[in-house]
Amino acid sequence: MKTINKGIFILVFQLVAIMAIFVSCRENDIKQVNKITKTENAPIMKAQVLKVDYTENGKLVYTMSSPEMKKFDQPEAKTEFPNGFNVVFFDSLQQQRGTARANYGLSHDATQILELKGNVVIVNYKDKTRIETEHMFWDRRNKTITGDLAVKITTADRVFTAIGFKSNEDLSQRELFHPTGEWWVKDF
Repeated sequence: MKTINKGIFILVFQLVAIMAIFVSCRENDIKQVNKITKTENAPIMKAQVLKVDYTENGKLVYTMSSPEMKKFDQPEAKTEFPNGFNVVFFDSLQQQRGTARANYGLSHDATQILELKGNVVIVNYKDKTRIETEHMFWDRRNKTITGDLAVKITTADRVFTAIGFKSNEDLSQRELFHPTGEWWVKDF
């Protein structure tokens, strides 16, 4: 009789355990599930003391160096240079044709727009043009550079200041918005 009571006890225990499992189940709240399973927006790739040589058809186009790079794929594909970067551009004869640097860079990979912030300086060695600002966008697809903050453009013989500008990549065609400062005008 003892074995029958033991068997009944085990059967009742199993039934109670199964009922407890069913009673404790409820529909999952998708917000709660996302909150629990959400991972931090961490980079998928990270590099330190980075140097990249970019070539086309076997010729060096530019060299970029940065103390740190982070590549993300969520919520959008982007590459961040949190501690800035330096770029040296080369012409078809492999001579340096200019430089670019900033304290921070963010490349939006899908649109090919590079956002530069903090002590941004771009120099064209050929015509001795220099652009200085605190924030600008470089549209690599359309080969344009734009900014809407104060900008100082230095050429071989003049200095221009404005609030906002647009230029082509080599700085040879510039448009200034809201120019400031003194301007010399030729007599007619």
